[in-house]
Amino acid sequence: MQHILVTGGLGFIGVSLLNFLTRNQDVFIHNIDNLSLGATHFDALVPADSQARIKTYFDDINNQDLVSDILRDNNIQKVYHLAAESHVDRSISGPRAFYESNVMGTLSLVEACRNHIERGKINDFRFLHVSTDEVFGDLGPEDPPFSETNRYQPSSPYAASKAASDFIIKSSYRTFGFPGIVTNCSNNFGPGQNAEKLIPTIVNSLADGCKIPIYGTGQNIRDWLFVDTHVAYLEAIMSSGQPGKSYLIGGDMELTNLDLLARIHAIFSHRRPNQAQAFEETFEFVTDRLGHDRRYAIDTSRLNLHFPEVKGVKFDRALGETVDFYLADNN
Repeated sequence: MQHILVTGGLGFIGVSLLNFLTRNQDVFIHNIDNLSLGATHFDALVPADSQARIKTYFDDINNQDLVSDILRDNNIQKVYHLAAESHVDRSISGPRAFYESNVMGTLSLVEACRNHIERGKINDFRFLHVSTDEVFGDLGPEDPPFSETNRYQPSSPYAASKAASDFIIKSSYRTFGFPGIVTNCSNNFGPGQNAEKLIPTIVNSLADGCKIPIYGTGQNIRDWLFVDTHVAYLEAIMSSGQPGKSYLIGGDMELTNLDLLARIHAIFSHRRPNQAQAFEETFEFVTDRLGHDRRYAIDTSRLNLHFPEVKGVKFDRALGETVDFYLADNN
């Protein structure tokens, strides 16, 4: 049985990754998570037999002694690095925690892994760093989607901290030959996301009869990626991606925030017709967020070329499953 280290495995994407890996591979996972984002849906989403092959250390990735012990004692040769502070609004009100976690935490983790590789003379070590498309800034309405050749132009403290962590991986590969790979994903959605995120907020607000706050005019565009599809790509890239390279992972589903709300409202109205309000009555515009990026979109042609075996879940089906999860959770 192979032992793998995952950081941030109790976060939204992390839980989906733990479920995917334990369901599809003969692995034992060592997971480090400090629960900085609060409670998760781990018990609801990861079956009991899979949980038996996961050990969680409730600690911080800046604890280099702990990381080194886990790597050495379990002969770790694969690391999925997802641990991060990730809420953009929180990064604006308190950026320091984002740099301490996302930048210094990544540096500490890489240093521990480099020492582990050198000490154990490991030749087939692999390190996958999960990042965001927000490092590229934003796009105009007619701009081509982000690709692996785009320059970094982060707009928020969160995006800047993730850009810095990406460069730690890239520079460590160039300077030390560290076998790191970077992935940059678009907006994830699915069951088990933090309640503060947009889709859970929309569903819960509709169920509770509350107005949904929409930034600005609701015309900001995001590319939506189902979390189960995302983690399938992460496993494929870990297995056969090229160290030193970056891979962009998108969902090929660009929607304005109002368009997304309209789709969720239609599903909700079908599921709970007695609670449904007219669409125009469900939301209110609020003052736009500072530095709010206009549009994100990802060119997935390189991803599809290199990993054609990954088959994503169709958006409408995935969105329906997601809405059903939050409605059941809201009861």
